[in-house]
Amino acid sequence: MEIFVTGATGVLGRAMVPLLLSAGHRVRGLARSANNDALLRQLGAEPVAVDLADAAGLRATLTGCDAVLHLATKIPPSSTARKGASWRENDRLRREGTNALVDAALAAGVPTLLYPSVTLLYPDSGERWLVAGESTPDPTPNLRSTIVAEEAIARFTAVGGAVKRPAPGEPVRPHGGGGARAVVAGALGDRPAARRGGGLCLVAVDR
Repeated sequence: MEIFVTGATGVLGRAMVPLLLSAGHRVRGLARSANNDALLRQLGAEPVAVDLADAAGLRATLTGCDAVLHLATKIPPSSTARKGASWRENDRLRREGTNALVDAALAAGVPTLLYPSVTLLYPDSGERWLVAGESTPDPTPNLRSTIVAEEAIARFTAVGGAVKRPAPGEPVRPHGGGGARAVVAGALGDRPAARRGGGLCLVAVDR
């Protein structure tokens, strides 16, 4: 398969790209700097310099792809995470970026899209299980853009596209004992995945 990955040089992306390559897929990753370009080449992927705001360029990039993995985020460091302004770039990626990517994927006829969402949209319900679609999200201000992204993903599925939505319950750290790899492996295998030792990654998979 030919797979295009946004956020290919991020925490999840750096774990995803080697997994895909080892499985025999051809991987193309979004890279907008010389350092990221070099990193992707080192991993064995093909870097693509395209902006998520460039509709025509994005559509051309996705033409011929079998799947798109939208992993692009810009989570601020914990030292500034309490400041609303720190989330602006991440909000832009979730709102404008996800909508632009879905538009391009639909126009290019891409059949499959993988999108990481978060379970943190839902209120604490103690020991009671929550069922997506039956529970009402109650996001904090910095997570409201995730609702917009989910609505964009819904547009993709509305026309028959296949979507897998791994939902990490907490940020996956680059050196967190293989956490990102567990999430990726779980999503690719269409099953929940957990990170052992120091936390749990909740993965919601459409069945």
